[in-house]
Order: sequence, then structure tokens, then C-alpha cells
Amino acid sequence: MTPLSRADPRRRVPLHPSHRAGWRALLRPRNARHPDSGAVVLLPHGKPVQRDVVVPVAHYDGLMTGSISTPARNTFREQQWREAHDRYLECAREVFARLGYHAATVADVVAAASGSRATFYAHFRDKADIAAALFERILADTAALYRMPARFPELTRDRVRAWLDEDVLAFWTRYAVEIDVLTQAVADDPRVAARHYQWGVDAARELAPYLALWTGEHEQAGLTRALLLVLQLEQACYHWLIRGVGHDRELVLDVLADVWWRELTFLRTGP
Repeated sequence: MTPLSRADPRRRVPLHPSHRAGWRALLRPRNARHPDSGAVVLLPHGKPVQRDVVVPVAHYDGLMTGSISTPARNTFREQQWREAHDRYLECAREVFARLGYHAATVADVVAAASGSRATFYAHFRDKADIAAALFERILADTAALYRMPARFPELTRDRVRAWLDEDVLAFWTRYAVEIDVLTQAVADDPRVAARHYQWGVDAARELAPYLALWTGEHEQAGLTRALLLVLQLEQACYHWLIRGVGHDRELVLDVLADVWWRELTFLRTGP
């Protein structure tokens, strides 16, 4: 039999619709993305570059059967992101401790991290934002600190003073850098100031057992009194322990113990 030439119209046999769909898929770029879900589809001769959802077959022109069931997240990318984030935070802490908040620049942090400004700004808005992020890392310890008075077996002045002496002062000594840069960032950036205020409210809420009777119309008053205790303690410790304002240690502890013991006693009795 003589083979048909390419120009012979008898060679142009119409394809079945499902075949046409299959050939159209072959002409698509490899690893095409589904238009709705954004998932990467495994096409003939292609390799998937992303597998993060389950893709129903009905969406794909009869090209595949079954579905692609894959992990929900790219844990490797998440790990890379977290490692870079933590590296910039650690380097920022070192730079702030060495140069001070106002003298330090984003360029100093980037150089210390051996990174780039593009990577820095992919993680943080600016210098004030990374200062706030440094403090965010110690929020769990902050909450634990203010949760301690709520767990006193008995509320006494001596117990309050021991908490101030053993736990509060140790906390401020350990996190002096984080607290110092946050306080200065609060003065420079209203957005950081708003976050700091909310953290103070969260700390005051850790005194919840003392606020149990402050409900209804009295709820806000009780929370405000607890918040003022927290802010007063922070300011006293900041000027005393961070800025180095001279005070007699025993006298300061006695005064703070009196203030906290009396206010906690008042809060516990209710409005």
C-alpha cells in the first residue's frame, strides 16, 4: 500500500474530544497550575514542583485518574524562613546590646546577620518592628511572671516582697536588652506603642483570680487597676535597673511590696 502524503486530506482524521483535550494538555507548559486552587498538576513528561492540596480529577480534561494527595505545608521552606527570622533577631539583639537602639541601624543588623536588606524587610517592617519582635519572644516568660502572684498559697506582704526580690528583678536582669530597646521603640513608633499597651493588658489579665469579683460594670475598673500595677512596676524597674537611677534596693522592694500587697488585697475583696 502506498503511504498517504502529508498533504492528503485523508490523513486529517478528526480527533475524539477527549483526545483533543489530551493533546492540548501536552502543549501546555510543564507543571501547569490549576486556575482555581493554584496546585501544580503533573502533566505528561513533567514533574510537579508543588504538592500541597488534593486535586480532584474532574477539573482536568480527563487527563488523569485518581487524585494527588500531598502534605499540607512545605515544612522545609518554613524551617528556612524560621531560621532566617531567628538569625536576624539574634543579630539584632547583639547589635542593640553593643551600639544601643538609637545608634544601631538596619544596615548594622543586616551586616551582623551576613544577609541582605531584601531579606530583612521580608521579615520586619523596620528597626522598631524588630525591636518589638525581640520582646515578643519573651512574652511567655512575661505571662509566667505575672501569673505567679495568682498562685500564691496565701497573699502576704512577705510573699509579695519575695516575688519581687527573687523573680521580678531576675526577669529584668535577664531581659535587660529586650526591655530597653522596646521602651525606646515605643517612644519612636506609635504602632509599637499600641502593641506594648496590649501586652500590658495581657499581663494584667494574668492576675485573673484577683479580678474574679470585678464583673459587669466593674470589670473595666478592675482590669485598669491591675494594668496600672503592671505599668507602675515596669516604669520603676526600667529607670532603676536599666537606666541606672540610684535607689536603695531594700527601700524600693519595701515600697513596691506595700503597693502590690495592698492593691492585690483590695482587688481580691471586690468593688
